[in-house]
Amino acid sequence: MKRPLSLLALILTTAVLIYLQFCLSDITGREPGCGDGDLITIVGQVQGKEFRKSFSGEILPVIYLFPKEQNISDDHLIQCYLDSADSLPSIGQYVRVSGKVKAFQAPTNPGEFDSRLYYSTLKISYRLSGSKVLACGGDPDNYRESLFRIRMFFEHVLDECLSSEDSAIMKAMLLGDKAYMDSEIKDMYKDSGIIHILAVSGLHISIIGMGIYELLRRFSLWAASRVERAAWRRTVARTHTVIRKPKAARNTADVCTNIVPTVVAIAFMYSYGIMCGMGTSSFRAICMFTIRLMAPVVGRTYDILSALSLAEILLLLDQPLYLYNSGFLFSFGAVLGITVIKPLFVPSRRLAGCEDMQMKFVEDEDCKGVLWAWLKERRATSANSTDNSGGKWWLEVLGRFVESDVYRTVVDVFDIHGRVLGLLDGAVSCLAVTIVTLPVYACFYYAFPLHSMVLNLVVIPVMGILMLAGLVCMLLGAGFLLLGVAISPGVGLPLLANTSDVGAGTILSSRVPGADFSMPLLIKLPGGVVHGILAIYRWLCSGSSVRSTFTWYMGHSDKWQVALYVTLIVIFILVSKSLQWEVVREHINNMFLADVIRGVVLVIALVVLTYHRVPDLEISMIDVGQGDGIVISSAGNNILIDGGSTSKKNVGKYQIIPFLKYKGIEKLDAVVVTHEDEDHISGIFEIMDDMEKGGIRIKQLILPEVADSSRGDNYHELEQRARNLGISIAYINEGESFGLGKVQFTCLNPELGMTSDGANAYSTVLFMEYMVGDRKWSNCTHADAFSGGGKNSQRFTALFTGDVEGAGQDYLKSVIRSDPEKYANLSLLKVAHHGSQYTTDEEFLDLTKPLFAIISCGRDNSYGHPHEALLERLYEVGTTVYRTDKGGCISIAVQGKKKLMTCFVP
Repeated sequence: MKRPLSLLALILTTAVLIYLQFCLSDITGREPGCGDGDLITIVGQVQGKEFRKSFSGEILPVIYLFPKEQNISDDHLIQCYLDSADSLPSIGQYVRVSGKVKAFQAPTNPGEFDSRLYYSTLKISYRLSGSKVLACGGDPDNYRESLFRIRMFFEHVLDECLSSEDSAIMKAMLLGDKAYMDSEIKDMYKDSGIIHILAVSGLHISIIGMGIYELLRRFSLWAASRVERAAWRRTVARTHTVIRKPKAARNTADVCTNIVPTVVAIAFMYSYGIMCGMGTSSFRAICMFTIRLMAPVVGRTYDILSALSLAEILLLLDQPLYLYNSGFLFSFGAVLGITVIKPLFVPSRRLAGCEDMQMKFVEDEDCKGVLWAWLKERRATSANSTDNSGGKWWLEVLGRFVESDVYRTVVDVFDIHGRVLGLLDGAVSCLAVTIVTLPVYACFYYAFPLHSMVLNLVVIPVMGILMLAGLVCMLLGAGFLLLGVAISPGVGLPLLANTSDVGAGTILSSRVPGADFSMPLLIKLPGGVVHGILAIYRWLCSGSSVRSTFTWYMGHSDKWQVALYVTLIVIFILVSKSLQWEVVREHINNMFLADVIRGVVLVIALVVLTYHRVPDLEISMIDVGQGDGIVISSAGNNILIDGGSTSKKNVGKYQIIPFLKYKGIEKLDAVVVTHEDEDHISGIFEIMDDMEKGGIRIKQLILPEVADSSRGDNYHELEQRARNLGISIAYINEGESFGLGKVQFTCLNPELGMTSDGANAYSTVLFMEYMVGDRKWSNCTHADAFSGGGKNSQRFTALFTGDVEGAGQDYLKSVIRSDPEKYANLSLLKVAHHGSQYTTDEEFLDLTKPLFAIISCGRDNSYGHPHEALLERLYEVGTTVYRTDKGGCISIAVQGKKKLMTCFVP
């Protein structure tokens, strides 16, 4: 059987997918065995350590413990964030550690990062924060501890040789340490689709591993030849007879020139992978590198798909959850795209001017390039044509020029065909990788940067230069430090620090661009190359208009869509392969038609993957903790009512924006701010920050039209931030209305120019009406009257109340009493002020009688929201209550007369 490992990998992948479909919660649902926030003490062996950035942004030492009492078959670890590095234990030692338990939480919103799944994949059970090492003992693991110290030493060298920003990036790129990277730069790389350059993967192996292998092999060949030549001469001199090299000697030479370099290179790259953390991409690359070197040693042919399959089998046997890890999928998907999909895009005979479906280069005898082949065909067609009008004279002139010595000289000097074919090859590679990895974007990131296909054509070719420059800078800096040459003031060993024997006096006082210290000229040169290339990367990724224009918010794809997409891609592969069969090619003379057929299959696959059926109206209350955030979508328009939290940090970045991307929302037609409290606006500022970088756009900001004396600092800051970003600002008061497709919003509070001591009282209250039927709302003023909408119309009504209370609630009730039939029997009520007992009183509920009520509040919040008294009042009028602290994100979908209420957390 051809490629049995690939078949085995396919079977294993299918079996693991089926297993995870039914048993995922059992694997990821590991509990720490104690309450979240409890102070505990554990004893365990240190399995690893590193420095990581805490949620507050502080760099802290982290150790990974294997509990002493844990069964050895259970290889899950405990992540301990230490207070300081003063008592950092060695790897392999046993320690007693105390700290507060922090359990990893499952997401409570669509699109939110699943930290429980992520850390379960890394085999980490839970975290201890604020940990202290109480006792330490036992023998260290000298091998892994030495690798850790080497890594720390090289990180110190990079800090001394490069600016802090460049050093942080090169630490991630060369040493696998992303802790020091600025979050904005990391997000910029991710949003631009070049985050893969930070992963230790195949490029590192090809440069470092193959470099070491070739160096050792050449040295071994040279040394072996010297030894053999000397032995041969001695034999000839002794016997005066020319003899062949003995077979034993040849075997010894083979061992020296093949096996020794292979073993040394593999051992070195394995140690390098351990030092860098051995992620999935680095394991895959090292595994394939090992097979590549071992294949000729054992007399086998290297097959890239078989090597890839073996790496996947080993990883999945160790951790089945890797199939739900985006890094794993990207790493293996990229290789599959290059090896399986890319060859299918080799230009056809018409494009390449060659026989068969293989590209030939300009020096080939039967193929002189694309232009030559095209001209040859066109001239032949023109010669056979009966049209003698002379309109094709330019073909003859251009043809003679292409066949001339001048054209060949220009092509040879500038290598035009080679550069064009190289560019086409890069573009085809990007397209092939995109086809395979597009489902990963749809399932994990919900947006695809279209410009990344162009960026990678620039970024990838210079990655080798960047890595080599970084390695040279790091190794030279290490050498200078070990020799005692001062790289920066106060740094260096004292051995040669005060001498001029090494030429320190002549090579100091040069500066790397962007650095703030003196350094030797030999380090400045590669350091300058690093800084220049990273500056180009920053410039390419920093265009907010480019990101805004070319980011495709594709939304989330369901599992059935991914499965059907993969099936169609397999059909595409089979169709493309069949075009290479002689029998089929005899029946398909028009290669253009064949390409159209393949293109149609790809288009269908793309439509299947990204198709989303949206309801006429969807209301989603995002779980933002102690705060508010409501998204309303209808007819392709989207409104956000509030967006903030006091219990969750960066709620815009981690909850609201991911939710919008999950839904495929690239713009907000309006953001309604009910009032200026932090728990209602903190995330809105983050959305504005993201918009400034080219993210999701806000078209209009709607603020309550109250007296100037009632407008606080947050109110004015929102206004100023909106003006700076070019967001139009509208002010709304009682009686004014605006439309959204079939949805009409009417403001019931505040009254114009309202004055209040607190912001809650003047909260914007919006009454929403959705009409089932053909009527569509247009933007209108408060003077426009609302009418029924025909015999077949049916209303769905909702009331969004912000934090209204006190005088604001009294005014709201007076407005409702003015037209009780209109506001009675509400379909949906957003309960004011997170379920406080001081609002939503009996009179208000008697007037509205809501069928459903939704409450946004934080889990176990210190305010006790929602209060029991409030819940009892809702139950008394027959209202069904949904809470974000219990069910996570709450969604209401309305399609015609059908309504569906769902909670994200079952």
